[in-house]
Amino acid sequence: VDACHSGVLISNKGGRRVPGFDIRIADSLASDGYAILTSSADDELSQESEEIRGSFFTHYLVSALRGAADQSGDGGVTLSEAYQYAYAQTVARTSRTVAGGQHPMYDFNLSGKGDVILTRIQHKGSGVSLKVPLHGRLLIMDGGREHLVAEINARPTKRVVLGLRPGRYWAYILGDQTQQSRFEVRAKGLTRVDPPAFETIELEQGVPKGGLFKPRSRHSVGGAFLLRRWPLTGGDVSYGGALHYRIDHLLPLHLSPALRLMSTSAPDVASSTGYVEMSAQLGLGWWIDLHTVILRIEALVGYEHLFQRPDQDRLRHSAGYTYTGLLSTQIPLGSVFSFTLTGGIGGRGFELLRRDWVHRLDWQALAGVGIVFQNF
Repeated sequence: VDACHSGVLISNKGGRRVPGFDIRIADSLASDGYAILTSSADDELSQESEEIRGSFFTHYLVSALRGAADQSGDGGVTLSEAYQYAYAQTVARTSRTVAGGQHPMYDFNLSGKGDVILTRIQHKGSGVSLKVPLHGRLLIMDGGREHLVAEINARPTKRVVLGLRPGRYWAYILGDQTQQSRFEVRAKGLTRVDPPAFETIELEQGVPKGGLFKPRSRHSVGGAFLLRRWPLTGGDVSYGGALHYRIDHLLPLHLSPALRLMSTSAPDVASSTGYVEMSAQLGLGWWIDLHTVILRIEALVGYEHLFQRPDQDRLRHSAGYTYTGLLSTQIPLGSVFSFTLTGGIGGRGFELLRRDWVHRLDWQALAGVGIVFQNF
């Protein structure tokens, strides 16, 4: 019985009558009597979780029956094993909720011999046999990664056997690292998943409404000191600053939209006594998180405007296009700030006064700091 007598705070359970169903018993029972399991004590609420998309108690009881509670390793889950597993996991998870700890109860009145076996994980059925690479919380998701099928506290020294319907699944192990593996359960027999099948993924994983392990978007805003090749003859380097804005986890394949605003100047060169260029670029980047650093490759295009100081009361300016390829190393400084070193090469085209369009090489070097936000 998974129910409570009132509703408060976390989504509280209700119930409705449904049609009955037959129970097929393969074993000969050597016990008589009754066994009652309840999800909570008489003065407690039975709680639900948005992450689990159901109740804590039923979720852990179903995980137990799939094989998570088979502590003896004999392929069968007994009544005692199922209750002990569901009790321990429910108490542990609900102790962190607003409503407080939830304590499943039992009332067994059985006579006979041996324990009552509720489920058997047999090789002629369908399921998975997993051995994880590290200690942690093992989650089994359906192929769409929208439904949590089973949850186990796993360790590398023990193989976990679970009964699952045929189909595609994802396994996540949450420990010192977060690792994942994808596997397919056949109609008969156990699919074997070993540690090499797991791969490390980013730790910035959230549990938003609409799906478990849907990464949160990571927004970064930063500024940098900029050195840039002088576009006209008679000068070498112009200097200034750049602002950037990026969004990670918005697109698949680690692709990130980016926006850059730049301004550089040179005070005195042969062709001018003052020069300022301003540009705005949009682009797309690819990034990889190596935990200690984030590497980025970006391609951007945009608009540029060049201003020179008046010559003989005549304004001199020109507009054009710009494109740049950047390679960046982003070093996290705690959970919010980061330091970035960037190098880039590209080009810009613009129209000289009373002349045709010209194209100039554009190389850049930047050093700056940024601020990172998660789903603000």
